[in-house]
Amino acid sequence: MIHFKDHLNISKTSGFTTRGFTNRGFTLAEVIIALAVIGLMVPPIFSLAGNLMNATSRAHNLIERTIFMKNLFWQAKEEVAQKDFEKKIEDIDLSLKYKLQQPKNEKLRKFKNLFIAIATAQWEEFGRQRTDSMSTLITKEQKKTETKK
Repeated sequence: MIHFKDHLNISKTSGFTTRGFTNRGFTLAEVIIALAVIGLMVPPIFSLAGNLMNATSRAHNLIERTIFMKNLFWQAKEEVAQKDFEKKIEDIDLSLKYKLQQPKNEKLRKFKNLFIAIATAQWEEFGRQRTDSMSTLITKEQKKTETKK
């Protein structure tokens, strides 16, 4: 049987394999080019990962603040007997303020048991003071008067 390598006239001691490549490894130029390509590809990946972690942290904090503000609305339903009041909750890095007021709109003022509840969150983020607010309409339950027989 005739092999292809027999036609190349390559001796076993010449340092070549049957494919014509050397067994000595990569050249210095190949290593430098490979490192340059890797060096150009890696920093954007790390930057993307850092931005993703920052966005995830901000989204987590937004959800946490929203839950705190919604909880204020639920707590306020029990305290709605007063017309105007403020409630302030201090956390390590979050300040929550709750205010209950009558509507300024004349059409809405016709409803005696309707109030506007406003929850405001203040926090510091990247050295700047931030504020976010939520508002909703709530009703004050009127006590039923029993008629005497």
